[in-house]
Amino acid sequence: MRNSALTTAVIVLIVVFTLGTLSSGALACSACEVQDLVGTAVQQQGFYRLVEAIVAADLTEELAAEGPFTLFAPSDEAFAALPAGLWTELLEDPEALAELLRRHVLPGRYSAADLMEWAGHDMQTLSGQTLHITVDSVEVFVNGSTMTATNILASNGFIHQIDAVLLPAE
Repeated sequence: MRNSALTTAVIVLIVVFTLGTLSSGALACSACEVQDLVGTAVQQQGFYRLVEAIVAADLTEELAAEGPFTLFAPSDEAFAALPAGLWTELLEDPEALAELLRRHVLPGRYSAADLMEWAGHDMQTLSGQTLHITVDSVEVFVNGSTMTATNILASNGFIHQIDAVLLPAE
């Protein structure tokens, strides 16, 4: 049985070194160059499990491509709220994990304002699934999940933090 905490730490370090986000021994800085989606997620607080999932699903190159993309990024708390055992099950099945993560990515660069214009419409993800965008006052929802941080700029798109993992409907 593998040590999950050690494995996670090693994965994140590999991503950090691979993406070149270490500068003078420190992680990310506000003066650093804008990174792609994965590098930007590494630089942000609260996306530790997302980065672990991207690496485990072998999607680093795909999400570092030119794009543009819009990533609905579940927070660490969203991953922690998954049903018992599902996180471990996903990490052990890279194909299923990749499919789930592609469900969180739209082809195209959509700001929060752009998404507000799409309220009431469905948008197709990289997995071929659709996401339904709704707006209530000034909040934007994606399949019922609230966007809690928006317009995190990446060189190849935007990241919008969401408060739930977008699981397929059963």
